[in-house]
Amino acid sequence: MEKTLAEMLDEYMRLQIVANDHQIRAVISFASHIDIDLLNISIKKTFSVIPILNSCFSATKRVHYWLPQTNDFNRYIFIHKANAAYDLKQFLSIIPDEKGPQITFQVIRNEKNDLLIVTVNHMTMDGTGFKSYLYFLAGVYSGKKLEVQCRDRRIETLLKNISLASKIKTVLRSTERRSKNNLVENIGNPVLTSLFLFKITHDEYVKIKGYCNTYDVTINDFIISLFTKAIFVVKKELFNDITIQVMFDLRRYADKYSVSEYGNFASMESITIHNNGEFSDILIEIHKSMNKLKAGFPGIKNIVLMHLAFSLLPLKTFNSLLTTKIMSFNTSTSNLGVIDHKKLQFSGITVNDAYLLTSVKKQPAVQLSFSTFQESITLSILGKYSEENTTVLKNVFKMMKEILSEIIK
Repeated sequence: MEKTLAEMLDEYMRLQIVANDHQIRAVISFASHIDIDLLNISIKKTFSVIPILNSCFSATKRVHYWLPQTNDFNRYIFIHKANAAYDLKQFLSIIPDEKGPQITFQVIRNEKNDLLIVTVNHMTMDGTGFKSYLYFLAGVYSGKKLEVQCRDRRIETLLKNISLASKIKTVLRSTERRSKNNLVENIGNPVLTSLFLFKITHDEYVKIKGYCNTYDVTINDFIISLFTKAIFVVKKELFNDITIQVMFDLRRYADKYSVSEYGNFASMESITIHNNGEFSDILIEIHKSMNKLKAGFPGIKNIVLMHLAFSLLPLKTFNSLLTTKIMSFNTSTSNLGVIDHKKLQFSGITVNDAYLLTSVKKQPAVQLSFSTFQESITLSILGKYSEENTTVLKNVFKMMKEILSEIIK
């Protein structure tokens, strides 16, 4: 079996395990039962095309690499029989084995239908790559003949499209002041696995689109503003600003078809938002901050610096430097995009709902993730928090619902 050297972003995501369990999950609700045998056959076919998913992340003193493993049905598919009142978060806590595969499939089955939870190691792919994989899996399950090429996972392929002058300008760009305020504090015993879900309905989505058109902002701006405003209301007079990290897909810098659609090319930037009182004022500030980032090379600064260190330093030194210098996020958002219901079709089965979510495993880190399916948005936070912090997050989600109702009434 041929082994593949680990890439720079593999190392970066592996070190992020300190705060983030670096898994991405898809929750797909079917109207009936899925064919387990056909699902297994389809998964094995995807492994043959994307071998990193059926690999083990291994290490020596000088090098880290991916080593393909032998398929084992019992290590990646789990079948659970449940009644209508099961607790979803108990299944979301199951993650891929370090020895591989780097992806797991759980079918939660009741008398009438199935819920499929797919969990992938973020080291192998980001949200964009994960959606592409789900479409691929659905296509294989449906018997479609798909031509898929696992293109380059290397960050070098992407960076070569940015001029040296632009890289230097980006690296020298001043870093925005970071607020010292956190949504939750590192207090109490973080033993509770907490799951918070907020479903924005189709009708609410249509009204949000109208609101965004009025203010000439994006839905992404709106959701981040909704989250931020709720934080300020819940925290009241405790602080008047907060720094939130936002995700950017680095594929925007790649030539078409040059990098793998299944790879991990996610990066983060920070924006600091002030408590200006009205929701519309916060929305406009966030929109301006996002436009300012987009006008440059968002997500590139830290990647360029890490790539320079990765190219010049021994692996051990690079990891040590990254561990001490890396800025772990405290409050962040991840827009996992639109799930195309036309591409997520499993032959003979209706998909009622689907959403993606991320998670963190160490407070005070919090990540709000959101995805859109058939013009309905699912917002979520998943992680281990103390009872005190769980109460704070519960109040933030309650407040988001109240603010949204007031805005679009």
